[in-house]
This record gives sequence, structure tokens and C-alpha cells, in this order.
Amino acid sequence: MQRLRYSLAILLSCLLPNLLLAQQNVGIGTTTPNSSAMLDIVSTTKGVLIPRAETSAISSPVAGLIVYQPSDNSVYYHNGTVWQKLSGGSIVDADGDTRVTALNATGSVDSILFEIDSQKKLVLKRNPAGDLMMEPIGGGLNTFHGIDAGQSLDFGSFNSGFGAFALKTNQNGNFNTGIGYESLTGNTGGAMNTALGASSLSLNSYGNFNTANGVSALQLNITGSYNVASGFNALRTNSEGYNNTSIGANALWANTMGSGNVAAGSKALYNNTTANGNVAIGRDALGSTTTHEHLVAIGDSALYFNQTGFTSAVDGEGNTAVGSRALLKNTIGSYNTAFGWDALKNNINGTYHTALGTGALRSQQDGFGNTAVGVQALYAHTTGNANTVVGLESFGSNTFGSSNIGLGWRSGFNNIIGSYNIFIGTQAGNNELGSNKLYLENSSADATQALIYGEFDNNLLRVNGNMEVNIYAPAKPGVRSIIQAPSGTYSDVPGVYGENIIDDYYGIGVHGKGGYYGVVGEAPGTSTGVYTGVRGVASGLSGAQTYGVYGEASGGSVNYGGYFVGNGHFSGALGIGIGGSPSEQLQIFATDDPTILIQSDGVDEVSGKLAMRQSNLTGVDMFYDGQSSADAIVFETFINGTSQGRKMTMDLSGNVGIGITENIATGHKLSVNGKIACTEVRVQPQNEWPDYVFAEDYTLMPLDELKSSIEASNHLPGIPSAKEVQAEGIQLGDMQIRMMEKLEEMTLYILQLNEEIKTLKQENLKQAEVLAKLK
Repeated sequence: MQRLRYSLAILLSCLLPNLLLAQQNVGIGTTTPNSSAMLDIVSTTKGVLIPRAETSAISSPVAGLIVYQPSDNSVYYHNGTVWQKLSGGSIVDADGDTRVTALNATGSVDSILFEIDSQKKLVLKRNPAGDLMMEPIGGGLNTFHGIDAGQSLDFGSFNSGFGAFALKTNQNGNFNTGIGYESLTGNTGGAMNTALGASSLSLNSYGNFNTANGVSALQLNITGSYNVASGFNALRTNSEGYNNTSIGANALWANTMGSGNVAAGSKALYNNTTANGNVAIGRDALGSTTTHEHLVAIGDSALYFNQTGFTSAVDGEGNTAVGSRALLKNTIGSYNTAFGWDALKNNINGTYHTALGTGALRSQQDGFGNTAVGVQALYAHTTGNANTVVGLESFGSNTFGSSNIGLGWRSGFNNIIGSYNIFIGTQAGNNELGSNKLYLENSSADATQALIYGEFDNNLLRVNGNMEVNIYAPAKPGVRSIIQAPSGTYSDVPGVYGENIIDDYYGIGVHGKGGYYGVVGEAPGTSTGVYTGVRGVASGLSGAQTYGVYGEASGGSVNYGGYFVGNGHFSGALGIGIGGSPSEQLQIFATDDPTILIQSDGVDEVSGKLAMRQSNLTGVDMFYDGQSSADAIVFETFINGTSQGRKMTMDLSGNVGIGITENIATGHKLSVNGKIACTEVRVQPQNEWPDYVFAEDYTLMPLDELKSSIEASNHLPGIPSAKEVQAEGIQLGDMQIRMMEKLEEMTLYILQLNEEIKTLKQENLKQAEVLAKLK
């Protein structure tokens, strides 16, 4: 120790002059240390060996202290708080758990490693083609870019969020893609969603399989699924609706719970809220409809005003519009069909119209039951009813007429207010202005030139040409002419008058030829006079042969030129067309149908009435009613000759109504206005019986969700609401299936709760045993 002290004293005595000369700068390997350094070491072959120690072994290190740590072969310095590693290939935060490190890989591609909170999260490198690759490390293969994007992710996998707050609250949703500011920001458990655009699907929480493309598309959707929205604000307010397709800015904008709707075009179905099954294609198509369902509008502004001002559930129902501005102004009109640009454009509250063609029924505002097929057919028509026209501009100028029929180009074109006309042929009745007229013609010829002209109100039919009847129809006359003079007038005008006076001894006025009777005559008198069925008058000069009535028969085993039996009164049975004697009071046989034809003299009348009465006129009449809105066979009862009203009807489709005067419920084979008493009713369901509820893969709605659904809608899921039942009734087979489905689901809930009760009982027993032991 004494020698060590001596040596140090000698060393200090030697260095002290030099230190003083260097003005307190120390130089090793140099006599001129740099003035800015307290210690300047110069060497070309040797380095500086600093203290070697583990940083954890140094207590109370001062800021700036430098050591070499042998355990990881690294140099550290203390920054006054923590040890910092000196590394040329890394960027490290203050506590050393987050860093960016450049990795120099020998023989492979260099890369950059990102570590956050001591976890390796991302590697940047290039692929063989030289393109930049971003490769996430660990987790569920999620990718997020943007402020707070994917911030709450817990168990979700395969999600991608690009943009500030994209998928911010997502916890366990999978396979979601959000691109844009706040896209899918509220999603928590929804899966398979794709959102492209700022705020698209931003409030979605548990909705699945949605696709939103556009700013604010499906922005307010919460649980709705299987929706597709493309365009700014498309389906923006939808919350629970599903299976909707919306393409175009603001399409289906107001929809909240409506499902199964299709909207393509700017503001198409803009105001739809809860209605289902609507189809709107075109700008503003069905733009005003809110709750009415199963409407079809295709074309710019088609059915735009539909449902505006409606007061009942059927207002604005059942309309179909295809074409730009088709049914544009319709508000409460129902069950209309319009195909073509401006077809039924101005209709407001008219019903049951059909317009097919550009401008067809364009001016129609109300009324019912008009049918126009052809460009500008019934173009100017406004309020009339029950017109049917087919052809370009057919009845194009008619405004108020009703019950017109036109078939052919410009048929009835200039008829303005006429009604009950029938014009058939190109330009038929083109210049006719009146009503109750018939034209069958292929030109604009007038009443004296048209091939066939008629007046329905005067029972007039005129043929301006040659007429030939050549048809075979059992029990139907070839030509029938009836003259009914007004009461109190008398006339011997013939029903059929034929004149052909060419020269004496030549010319046939009337020629009848039949397989059985050539001519049949009858005289239905109404007083005590003498009536003659057939009267023949012939006159000639002396020596001439004249025949009042001449009958000729030949070629048969028995031939009667004339055969008369009394006055046409039959006290026994009558047989018509039979080979022998009739077996009933009336027996008819024919080789072709119809065997009996009871026919009226018009097309819109009560026909073929068959009365079955007692002596006091109590009984029932059966007849065909062609005057009602729906043609039908009718049964009408009588008591002492007084009608008790129509009791049963059957329309031409075989649909039967009991207690219904007319208009049997559409789509129903049997309609009853009243009670039904029977011993048994069998319903054959058209859909699958709900045993699928007991299948292993059946998804039973959790009780919490069931409770929420009931609180929201006040009825079980899948069961129609009271409002729907009041408006539409129920289908017995469908309702039986639905009720059985709910019953089987209830059974599953009971079984589920029973298992939980058993578990609770077992736990209670165990707890009781423990408590007993503690006592």
C-alpha cells in the first residue's frame, strides 16, 4: 500500500504541469486536445474500453452514465429516468417497449419491424416483384389504418378498417371491411359487412352481410342484414330492415324497417319507411310512398306521388308503373297498371285502370276500370269509366265517355264525350261524335258507308253491303230479327223483309234453306185475336199457279212438306233431337254442346233466368248476370213473389260467394259473408310444416331478443300485427303453420328453462348441504 501511494504521487507530479498547460483539457495520444473536449483521445489502432456492467446492477445511475451490457452486447446510456439502448438500426420510445427496427437479413429481403408495447405488430418489406408488402403479425389477421380505427377490437378476425374511426368499436365482428371516415365505426358484433365511404354503416352494431358504397350509405343501420346500398345517403336511415337493395343517391333514404325493397335511381323510394316488397327503378320513382307495399314503379318519377294523402290501407295499393312519369301524380288510386312514358301520368285517385303505351290514358284523373292499349290511346280521357280501347290513338280525343270499346288505329279518335260505343277496325267511327253506336269498318266511313253500322239505343243494325251467314251452331238461328214497337203503337212492319223484284216470274224475296226447316214462322199474340205462325200470300193472273205456303220434302223414308200439330201447345212430354219418345216432360238431345242455350239480346244484361217457384211464387231464380262488375251466375230467392236478394254467386273463374251480391274476394275460391257451421274443416298447407323447429341446426331466437322484439312491435316475430289482420285478414293454413311454429319454439323455450331449473335446483341442494355443514 505504501508503494502504491508513492507511485501515484510520482504520476501526479509528472502530469500536473501538463494538465495545467492544457488549461484543464486532457489529451491522450495528442498534445493538443480539442478545446471543446475535457478528454480528447486520439488513436488509429486502438479504441476506448468503457465499464462493462449489467444496467440492473447499477444503483442510482446519474443521467449521462454510459456502460456496456455484456448480456445483450449493447451499449446503454441513462437518460435520467431509464436506460436507453444505443442502436443505429432502431427508433425506441422512452420506456423502450415500442420501437421501429431496420432488419438487415443476410441472403434475403431486408425489412422494417414495428413493435408496440413489446408486441411485434407489423413488418414492411418488398415482394419478389419489388412491390411494398405490409404483413401484420399475430392477432386475427386484422388490418386497420386511421385514427382510432379498430380501437376496441377484442376477438374479431379478418377485419379491415381504413380511415379515421373506421371499425372503432368493433369487438368480435369478423370479415368486415370499412373504408372511409367513421365507416362501420359503431360495429360491435356484426360480420361480413362491407362499407365504402365516409359514415357508411357507421351505426351498424349487429347487422350482417350488408354492403354500403357511398357517403352515409346505410349510416343509421343497427341490426338490419343482407342490405345493399350504393350511392350517397342510400338507405341512410335504415335500422332494422333487411334484404333491401338501394342504388342511387338518397335511394330508400327514409327506410327504417322495410324489407325486401329494391330502389335504383336518385331518390327512388325516398320516403319509404316500413313498407316491404316495393320495386322502384328510376329517379324519384315511388318517391312519396311511405308504408304501402308490393308496388312496382320503373321509370323516371314513376308513381312519384303515390300514397300522398291516403286515409285507408287500400289507398295507393296494388299499382304497377313502368315508364318515365308513368302514374306520376297518382296519390290514392289503387290497382292501376301503367306501361309506357307518361302512361296514366295525371291519374290521382282512379282505380283499376290499365294503360299500355306511351301517353295511354295520360289525362285520366279518377274513374275506374279503363283499359287503353296503344300509344296515346284514350290520351285526353279524364273521368269516364269502363272504357276498353286497343290501337294507336284509339279514342284519343274522348274526355268524359264511359263504356266505349275501340279496336284499331285511331278508332273513334274524334269522339269526345260519347259513351257505350263499339268501334272495330282501322279508323272505325273516326268521326262519330255520338253514343251507343256500332262501327265495323277499316276506314273513317260514316254510318251510310261503314260495312256494319248499329245503334244500340234504337236496336238498329245496318249492313252496308252483302251479308252471308254461314255457320253451324246447334239451337242457334243463323239470322234473327226482332222488332219491339213501343207500347200503344201498331205496325205491320216485318221483322225480316226481303225484296227482289227483277221481272215478272223472276226474283226470290226470302229464301230459307235448312237441314230440317227451310223457313219457320211464329206469331206470339197478346189478345183474343187470331194469330198465324206462317202466312203466305201469292197472287197471279187467271190460270197461274200460286202457293200461299209451299213446302217440299224429299229423300227420306217419311217426308213432310208441311207438318203441323195443333197450335204449338203440348200437353204431354216434348222431345227435341231425340230418336224416340221423351222419358221426361222435356227431353233434349244434341250431338254437340250446348244442348240448351238461354241467351239475352245484349252483352251486358241478365241472361238465361231459370225460375223454380211454388204456386205462391216462393222459390229461387238462377240466372247469368252480365251487368255486375264481375260477371257471375246468381241465385236469388223469393217469398210470395217478393225478392229476398241475391244469396249466392259464382263468377266465370269458378269462385263462389255466399251472402255476397257481387265482387267475390279476389284469389279466393269460396267467399262467405256470414258465419260457417260445419263438423270438420280440412286445410292443406302449401308450405313446410314447422317440424324444422326441432332440427339441430334450427336457430332459436334468444329470449332477450324475443322480449325486445315483442316490446318493439307488440306481437310475436313472424306473426302479423293486429293492424295487418284487421286490414288483410288471415290465411288459415298459413296462420296454422305460424302458430305451430311458435308452439314448437315455446316447447323448446320450456325445455331450455327446465334444464336451467334443474341446474338451479342442484346448485340449491349443494348450497343447502354446505349451509347445513356450516351450522
